[in-house]
Order: sequence, then structure tokens, then C-alpha cells
Amino acid sequence: IGCFSFHPLKTINAIGDAGMICTDNKKLYQWAIKYRNHGMINRDNIDLWGVNMRMQPLQCVVVLEGLKKIKKIISSRNINANFLDNCLKKMNEFIENLLKVVARRNVITHPNKTEHFRTAYRSGVGEASCVVKPNTLIEFWNVLQLCVKYDKIIIIQAANTGLTQGSTPAGPYDRDVVIINTLKMNKIFLLNNNENALCFPGCSLSDLEKKLEPHGRLPHSVLGSSCFGASVVGGVCNNSGGALVHRGPAYTELSLFARINEKNELELVNQLGFDLGNDPVKLLERLDKSFPKNFNIN
Repeated sequence: IGCFSFHPLKTINAIGDAGMICTDNKKLYQWAIKYRNHGMINRDNIDLWGVNMRMQPLQCVVVLEGLKKIKKIISSRNINANFLDNCLKKMNEFIENLLKVVARRNVITHPNKTEHFRTAYRSGVGEASCVVKPNTLIEFWNVLQLCVKYDKIIIIQAANTGLTQGSTPAGPYDRDVVIINTLKMNKIFLLNNNENALCFPGCSLSDLEKKLEPHGRLPHSVLGSSCFGASVVGGVCNNSGGALVHRGPAYTELSLFARINEKNELELVNQLGFDLGNDPVKLLERLDKSFPKNFNIN
């Protein structure tokens, strides 16, 4: 005896739940014929206790048509299965490499634990394969390199206030999405007699406000989004001025950023206004340890 399922997810489906039994035993065949139809032997007589498990005529037509195309269906499913296997293999390889550059507790893959990072106040929950929380700039750089190598979509996120929805996935996307949360990188260096502030990716407006307060200075916004923990970088990216807009919007021409060049390679661009060397790793390690006090912006 052989049993086959025609569930919608099976190789041949019957537009709903259905199945088939094959046997070369005449007694089993006769029993199955009666059992599937309430155990009836005719309209008025029942030979055994049975069930109502008859396929509808339309389902039978669909299954018979599927049998004619069975080789093509199997080939197509094998192609899809190989594609998914390769995707999963690459995803597992990507996660394994992430764990080599970032602590395990800072690589989040479980959907329940990533939901907070994937949720926007207005648009709801998006999809992301993982959330990474680098501790340092050099970890950040290494994570970016892996994302480029494995062709991931990158979404940089700080506080995820939901005010602009620029740091949460919306989709649909054609590749895996990786959210890189920067909140652990929140150093601030004051330069040029406290005229300028060098802010790391995860520092917030409230962090900057506290850093500037002893010097009698204020950030571009001390109201509105600052109470939500909004980041300085987010404010610059969105050209925001907060409630104190008469001071002018958050704006800078001085930054250190990564980009993908014409050769599809990740490169670090230093537009901070002072020389920190040309080696990205040494440059970022230098900033991670401590900022040289003798540097001033030109």
C-alpha cells in the first residue's frame, strides 16, 4: 500500500486537502472505497463505520492534469529547493562570519527579539534577517565589509524613534536586509575650544546636550525629538532643526563615512578636516581608543 498527499504544498495539489492510496490488494481496495464514503455499499445500506473523505470532481481534474506535468513540476521544485539551500547556506555562513567580528550577544537573529528593531511607529513591522550591534567603529567597519561581500541590504539605525521611518525596513526587497544598530558607539569629542563636536554614529542629541552644557553651548535641538533619544547623525541626515529652528537646521560638511566605489569595494572617506592616515583599520582603531587632542578642524 502507498499513500500520497495532494495538500497544496505537495508536488501535486488538489486545491485543498486531498490524497490517494495505491494498493495491489483487492480487499484493501474494496475496504478503502467503502470507508471513504461513510462505509456505504449503496444508498441505503452501510457495511462499516466510515468517514466522508471523497475528493470533489474538480479536485480530481486538477490532480489528473498535474500528473501529466509531473516531470516538469519536479524539475521546477528541485531548482527552487537548490536555490533556497544555497541562500540558507550563504546566510549561515554570513552569520558565522559576523560572530567572528562581533560578540554573540550583539548578533540578533530570532524574529521575536528583532521585532523591536524592525518596527516603525507608522508603517508597522518590516523584515530583516538579523540585527547587529557593533561596539566599536572597527567592528562597524568589519560588519559593513561582510554585508558588502554577501550582498546584503544595509539599514543603519540608532534610536529608531519612528519619526521619519528612515531606519526600519519597509520592503519588499530582493535580498536579505541587515539592520546595524549604532547605539553602542556613542563617543563625543569636543574640538576647537568646544566650537565643534565630533560625534560617533550612536550618540544622541541628549548626549550632546549634556556634553556641551558645562561649556555654555547647546546642540541644534534641545526640544522635540531630543526627548525621544534621537541621534545626532539622524538629525543631520534629515536636515532637522527641531523646535528651535531659528538656529538653523542640523548641518555639516565634515564627516567620516563609508561608501561603495566603482569597483564595488567598500572604502572609507575622510572629510573631517584633519589627517588620520589612509589605512581604514588603523584610522578607526585610533578613533576607538581616544581622539588626539592636538587635532583641530581646518
